[in-house]
Amino acid sequence: MNTILYRLIHFGVALALAVGVSSQAQASAASGTALQTSNVYYVSKTGSDSNSGSRSSPFKTFARAVSVLTPGTTLQVMPGMYYEPLILSNSGTAAAPITVIGNETILNMQASQQTGIRISGSYMTVSNFEITGATDVGIAIPGKYITVKNNILHDNVTGNGIGTCGAAGSYTSALKVGIGGEHITIDGNTVFNNCGEGIAITRGVNVVVRNNTVYDNFAPNIYVDNSPYTTVENNLVYCTGARLRLDGTRATAIGLAEEEYSGWGAQMHDVVVSGNTIRNCGKGIGAFDSELGGTLTNITITRNYIPSGQGRAISITSELNRNMVISYNTLFNEVWLQEPAGITVTGNTVIGSSFEDVPSTYWAWNYVEGLYAAGVTSGCSTSPLKYCPTTTVTRDQMAVFLLRAKHGSSYLPPTSTGVFEDVPTDHWAAAWIEQLAAEGITAGCSATPSLYCPTTAVSRDQMAVFLSRTFGIPPLTGG
Repeated sequence: MNTILYRLIHFGVALALAVGVSSQAQASAASGTALQTSNVYYVSKTGSDSNSGSRSSPFKTFARAVSVLTPGTTLQVMPGMYYEPLILSNSGTAAAPITVIGNETILNMQASQQTGIRISGSYMTVSNFEITGATDVGIAIPGKYITVKNNILHDNVTGNGIGTCGAAGSYTSALKVGIGGEHITIDGNTVFNNCGEGIAITRGVNVVVRNNTVYDNFAPNIYVDNSPYTTVENNLVYCTGARLRLDGTRATAIGLAEEEYSGWGAQMHDVVVSGNTIRNCGKGIGAFDSELGGTLTNITITRNYIPSGQGRAISITSELNRNMVISYNTLFNEVWLQEPAGITVTGNTVIGSSFEDVPSTYWAWNYVEGLYAAGVTSGCSTSPLKYCPTTTVTRDQMAVFLLRAKHGSSYLPPTSTGVFEDVPTDHWAAAWIEQLAAEGITAGCSATPSLYCPTTAVSRDQMAVFLSRTFGIPPLTGG
């Protein structure tokens, strides 16, 4: 081979290698460290933005880590508390999406950052983060072909209050699909104690909200607002009274509405609400009247289980409806329609009350049903199922009530050892009574001898002490 030909070939190979250097590597060269060759990058609180992004040499900031993401890459955010928003404007492809994963990762916006995670790119999956303290939205999704799954969002929308909600005249949502959001899947998230809506679809298109647990948010826990082609399915939604509206009532579990937005018009159509379990909220499923004079069209509400609530299981106050079908739901009271035209109601089952002696008209029905649904009580009789609402509660019964309410329906106390002289170890509630004493909730009714008085009725003043000690409510001091 002659010298000239050899040099030409060598030059061509060198040129090809130079052209093949990625923009990521060039960017890293500027920082003095070449990027790793793997398609998985890492960010850690102990990392450095001059690192390569490998597991052993992670980046420090989200901004640096996000800058290297291209189709088919994965970002692993390592455990720890982070105080910067995660802004994702990169895009993958249908064949090679971008994946962003938290690993015991908490994004704490400290009531000073507007958004915890913002996803404006496309073809991306974001999972396993805990987001709290955002003034506006915990996770905002204006992107396309996005999956958000297995995240925890709580105590966001702090612009509307911290602890007590209602400080602002308007508020947003913990997890929100906004305008531009299309082909979105929201799956398996837990969303609670936010001072706004829980999960909201506001001008989204082709959105699926499934398998989420959503509870105790200030406004509708799941809210579909003027968003066509949306499905809300197989979610668990409930209210305990921890977050009340300004009028003292509990929020709607699943709300459907058509609010007015400039340039958007009336687009509330082709929505399915199916297979959800809803307990103890204000309204179970509520469809509200259009602000635009629009017609709610092709709305299907089917096979939902709503055994309890403060108001109506299903309440339709929208006056203009076309092809709305409400079918095969199990409800604690009848479907309520403000205007039946355009609505088909068929195959629903009204179960009424769980207890034979506590009808739905009884003043404490919602509270009794709530205790039963939470597993705190099984009533006073099983066949037929009765609650005995006006019967006094004895101190042994109270021990079981309090500990189940505090620890959950599956809680079982340790074995009895015989703490009180009048509660032998074979007493049906001995273990419960002794655990109540072990947790400092009771000292019994006598110190010498050590007695509990298990069959004595509980008076209202004793009840105040029991409840305060069980749930950590301090007594008032001073005069």
